[in-house]
Amino acid sequence: MMNLVKEAAMKVLSYWSKKSELYLWCACGAAMLAVIAYVVEERPTDVLAVMFREAGAQSISRWLVHDLPPLVAHENVGYGRVFESLACLSVVWMGVAPVVRCVSEETGVYFEAEGIVESRASGTVWIFLLIAAQFSSANAVADRIFYFCAVVLGVFMVGVVAWFALWLIHRRAPYYETGRVLDYFGVIGSVAVRIGAIVVVALLFAAVGPLIRAVVWLENAESDSRSEAKRRVRTREQARVEADEASNAQGATISAVVNAAGSVGGGRQRA
Repeated sequence: MMNLVKEAAMKVLSYWSKKSELYLWCACGAAMLAVIAYVVEERPTDVLAVMFREAGAQSISRWLVHDLPPLVAHENVGYGRVFESLACLSVVWMGVAPVVRCVSEETGVYFEAEGIVESRASGTVWIFLLIAAQFSSANAVADRIFYFCAVVLGVFMVGVVAWFALWLIHRRAPYYETGRVLDYFGVIGSVAVRIGAIVVVALLFAAVGPLIRAVVWLENAESDSRSEAKRRVRTREQARVEADEASNAQGATISAVVNAAGSVGGGRQRA
């Protein structure tokens, strides 16, 4: 039995790893459901029950209200706190991951940070928040998330005040070491602000990004065949330009070699 469960779990993980678009859509649904639960002050399953009842699926609505497994049906603040912590750790990792990749791959921090947008981590945050809202309540989860954001902002503001105080001291009595510390923490602060902004954009895009792409796809005013033909034309044009550049570079190299050989021969004749 355990082997069957393990094999099924591996197949599910393999399927999800190949279907990133499907996972992003699930994350988008989780984000929408979590926000609605917070607005109406209900648990996510109660929101789903109302939606299915209004859609005419009475049996599913009754199952969500009366026949859910006890693990999901009853509130459990401890489990809710666990998934809240996982969501917060995921947000922190989204901020730290670009720095880690920058150090390991020797690329730019901002270049790596741009990869957070449309990443699975941003969608995972919303899924963790939805599960936490089911075990606890959406309002309680939102209050603790706001508290987490306030703590992060408070730590950053303390750092800004400390940097400004050190700058005032350096202005009155400039020292080389003080200037180096100011420059170092100034760079860190700048990177933290930009990465933080990208993380916020990534979380917002995880909530509405698939919907935006769907609307753009539906409102596309150019046929797929026309777009493909234009893409092929651009590809051929780019290949032609690259071939011309390579030919010109080769011609310049040959000319340089001929000129060098001519100058060497002329020098020998004069000698």
